[in-house]
Amino acid sequence: MQTSNIAIIGAGLSGLVLAQQLATTHQVQLFEKSRGLGGRLATRYAEPYQFDHGAQSFRAQSTAFQAFILPLQQAGVIAPWEAEVVDIQSDGSITPNERQQLEYVGVPKMNQIGKYLAEGLSIQRQTRITQIQGSAKAWMLQTEDGAEHGPYDWVISTAPPAQTAAILPPGCLPSVHTAHMQGCYVLMLGFTEPLSIDWQIAHVDHPVIHNIALNQTKPGRPAGYSMVVHTTAAWAETHSEAANDWVQNQMIQLTSALIQQDLSQAAHTALHQWRYATNEPQVCPIDSIDTQNGVAACGDWCGLGRVEDAYQHALSIAEIIRNAG
Repeated sequence: MQTSNIAIIGAGLSGLVLAQQLATTHQVQLFEKSRGLGGRLATRYAEPYQFDHGAQSFRAQSTAFQAFILPLQQAGVIAPWEAEVVDIQSDGSITPNERQQLEYVGVPKMNQIGKYLAEGLSIQRQTRITQIQGSAKAWMLQTEDGAEHGPYDWVISTAPPAQTAAILPPGCLPSVHTAHMQGCYVLMLGFTEPLSIDWQIAHVDHPVIHNIALNQTKPGRPAGYSMVVHTTAAWAETHSEAANDWVQNQMIQLTSALIQQDLSQAAHTALHQWRYATNEPQVCPIDSIDTQNGVAACGDWCGLGRVEDAYQHALSIAEIIRNAG
C-alpha cells in the first residue's frame, strides 16, 4: 500500500478515531483550533464544581462501538453511569423513563476520552484552518495567521458542515453545503447544598428545556453539587443571537418551575452556547468523500449528532481511504 500524507482538521472524536485508524499505514497530521481535545466530549471547572457541558453521556448500541469502548473501559477512561433516568412533562409531572439504557461517561471527566485517544498522534493545537487550496491530492492548508501547511494527498475536515463548507475549494463535496447542524445553550449551576432531587438524568418534554443532569453523580466526579441543563435545538436556533444574560435567566426560571426548586440561589452560574450540537436524522451522503481528489468531510452530523455517530462515520471514511490505496 502506498503511504499517503493526510491532514485531518479537527480533533474531536471523529478526527481522533480517523487518525488512529490511518496512522498505522499513513502519515497523519491533526489540526485543532482550540487547546482542548475531544470536541463536545468537553468539561468545564469551577472549584469545587465540574460540568460536562457537551455530551452528558453516551450509549453503545452497535457491536463495533462496543468493541471500541471496551479497551477504554479496561483502561479506566470510560465507565458506566448507573443513573436514575426520568421523564419530565411541561407541567412538571415526573415519571420513570421506561426506555432506560446503559449510559457511559468519561472518567474522571468527559474530556479524558479525547486526551486518551490523542496519545501518540501528531496534533497541532490552537491552529485554525481558514482555507484549503491547491489541486487534487496536492492540498495546502492556510491558517488564520497566514501560515501554510502541506502539501497533503488527503484533507479530511471533521468540523461541522457549515465550517467545513466555508474552507472547501469551490465545487468540492456539494452535500456538505446543504447539511445543517443545530445549536443549543448549556446552563451550568453549582450549589453549596444538595437539592431535593432523587434522579440523575431528566429528559424533558418542553419547548425550551431539553434535558437536565446532575454531574456530581457520575463516576469519579468531585462532590460539588453540579447541575447541567441543555435547551432544545429549536429554541436555541430561534434565540441564537440573544444576550447571554437573558438566555441564562430564561433557563433558570423555566428549569426552576419544572423541577420546583429555586435555582436562582446557585453559588455558581455559567452559560455556554454550542453553535453546532445536533441535527435531524440524516443518511451519510455518498459525496462526503471524493477519492479522486483526496477530500472528505466527516463527523457526527451523519446521523443524530451522537457520540456513536461520530465514531461510525470516522470508521467508514477510514476504510474507504485505506481501500483507495
